[in-house]
Amino acid sequence: MELPKDNCIEWCKLENVNAEIGGPLTDFGGVDFTKPGQFNNGAYTNLGTKSLGIADGNMLRPFNPNRFVFTFYIRPDFNVVNGVPDNGKSNACFMWWVGSTNLIFFSFDNDGGPPFDSTRVRIRVSGVSSDYFNTSANMNMTAGALSRFTLIYDRGGIGGGADKLRMYLGKINVFSSAVTPANQANTGTCYFMANAPFSNSPLNGLLDNIKISDDNGTGSISEELVLSILNNDKEAWPISYIIPNKFNRVAGLNMGRPL
Repeated sequence: MELPKDNCIEWCKLENVNAEIGGPLTDFGGVDFTKPGQFNNGAYTNLGTKSLGIADGNMLRPFNPNRFVFTFYIRPDFNVVNGVPDNGKSNACFMWWVGSTNLIFFSFDNDGGPPFDSTRVRIRVSGVSSDYFNTSANMNMTAGALSRFTLIYDRGGIGGGADKLRMYLGKINVFSSAVTPANQANTGTCYFMANAPFSNSPLNGLLDNIKISDDNGTGSISEELVLSILNNDKEAWPISYIIPNKFNRVAGLNMGRPL
């Protein structure tokens, strides 16, 4: 089987918990899979419970929290104006947990209190000064509008360069940082949309088409891989890529439309 050229180790359209690539997600409750998303339906939540998760060993390859790309679509119930969400919530999209410790998270945060204490779109990687990357104020989103985000993290430097972390809104680089965090533990669980015990962290809105990619053993998230992922927003893969056990799901025969 030929895999996509974007080194994908987990891809779920979030029409349900079953993944196109990698293992199925675990639904911890509070998720509605019937709301319209980018590819048919997506996953919606606004409840104060943990929502979806997957252990590192259940992906196509073990997840490496020191070198990965996370891509997703979001249709928020809130606006983001100059980097500040307007709904007074923390709106977590992604968390990496090891044991009982939250080591990495990405959120649209404006709850004014624990656990995140911030009023900006936040990216936290444990070991950074103050434990946060704080995105700049050049980001804006409209409630009800669908946006695509890409979060790229390589502790050794993206493409061997200075940037350790970047975030893209569509294909626009809205944030980058050259700060080197601590080395992250490799055995844990990725959570999406929310996670206990943070009852005030759930995303208020819809998440869709989550994808995690890695370096495929090369030792670096290359600039070529970054461009490939940014340019592949239709999930149109080579004709030779066949999804096992799914009848007539052959990429390349869908007239350019996402499967």
